[in-house]
Formats: sequence, structure tokens, C-alpha cells
Amino acid sequence: MASGRPGDLALAMLANGGPDRVAEIIRRAKDLSWPERQRVMAQLVLLCGLRRLTGRLTMELKTMGATIDIAKNEILRDLIRDGQVHVVRLLLQTKFGELPKWADERLAHAKMSDVDRWTVKAVKASTLEGVIGKK
Repeated sequence: MASGRPGDLALAMLANGGPDRVAEIIRRAKDLSWPERQRVMAQLVLLCGLRRLTGRLTMELKTMGATIDIAKNEILRDLIRDGQVHVVRLLLQTKFGELPKWADERLAHAKMSDVDRWTVKAVKASTLEGVIGKK
């Protein structure tokens, strides 16, 4: 943490005593430029997840009023999108049975806006095409 390099802040989580320094790491990250802060926070989220420290991280983020803009964070945005696609796929399979290849491909390349729209349509539509469009 003494190096002053943004990437070393997240790596400090892996050092001896790192988990006890979550609050300090977040405080230092808040002083970074926006792109550096977003990168460090994304790395911190991933490392805390691996070390089973997400509860501590969440508590510290709330206490400090720090936020992570998921829409602007490529790593987290893609993880959220993949999870939403998985849920839509399960909804569609439950309602319409095994999905054809074209539907799987459309889901795999969907934008977040598509996934949100399809989630609502999956509840109301009577056909697969009524949810994600025609082949």
C-alpha cells in the first residue's frame, strides 16, 4: 500500500493483515482518478469474493458511502449481464421447452436492454418468438 500505485491497493488484500485493512484500502481508492478507482474497486470486489469477505466489504462501502457504478464497470457489468441471461434462459426453457440454436445464439449476444425487455416479455408472451423475436 505504501507504493502509491493503484494496482497495489487491491493486492494489499492478499497480504498478511489485508482483510483487516479493507476500510483503509477503500479510503485510499476514493482519492484515485475515476478510471483507477473503478479498476481498484472491481479488483477489490473480486478478491473479497475469493477470500469470503464480501460481507465486510459491503459493510465498509455502506459506512463510507462509496459506490461502484456497475453500468460503467466492464467486469461487473458483464457478470451481471451473464447472470440475467441465465435467468431469462431458464424462464424460456421452463415455459417453452428446450431452446433452438437460434434462440441460444440470440441470448448469447444480447445487450442488457434486450435482456431486461425479454425478462418482462417472458412472463406475458405465449410463444418464444413473442419474447425474443423471429428467427
